[in-house]
Amino acid sequence: VKENVFRAFLVENKIMYKSSGGWLAHAQHINAGRFETKTGVKNEHSYTTTKFTGKGVEWIAGEYTKAAIREIGLH
Repeated sequence: VKENVFRAFLVENKIMYKSSGGWLAHAQHINAGRFETKTGVKNEHSYTTTKFTGKGVEWIAGEYTKAAIREIGLH
C-alpha cells in the first residue's frame, strides 16, 4: 500500500489526524490499546510520536482489508 493512500484511509476513517506536523491517533483508538503515544524533549524541542501497538497492527490490517474488499465490490 502506498503511504499516501494508507494515510488517507486513516484520516477518512477517523483513526488518525495530522497535528503540528505529526500524526496523532483519535482518543478512542488509544483507549482501545491500538496506539501508543509518547512525548519527550530532544535538543530543547518537545516531540510526540504515535505508534501502532501489536494489537493495533492486527486490527488495522483487518480494517484495511475489509475496506479494500468493499471497494472492489466483493462484499
